[in-house]
Amino acid sequence: MYFHYKAPDSNLLEVFEVPDNFFLTFKDFIADMGKRPYWGKSIGFMSDKLPQLKGEELLHKLHEMKTKAGFEVNEQDNSLHIDQQIEPKKNVNFLGRFFSMFNR
Repeated sequence: MYFHYKAPDSNLLEVFEVPDNFFLTFKDFIADMGKRPYWGKSIGFMSDKLPQLKGEELLHKLHEMKTKAGFEVNEQDNSLHIDQQIEPKKNVNFLGRFFSMFNR
């Protein structure tokens, strides 16, 4: 498993190779989650900028990820509607988000 750590003063992510029980080994989970891991193997750095995929690129990447995860993927399945725009809800407070879970 890989854990990505972002130092507050850097635009790079440090990638750590860690065992599957990594999150269970924190002495103080809440405090330690934001700190550089004190165990695991650092395997390098990568940019914290994510690629901005659109349309067919995103659909291809989703199919690729599903295939790697062991799912059968029908390349003709365009369940992602490329022309559909999803706008995030703005200025919704915690209670609004919480109660929206029950309105689905």
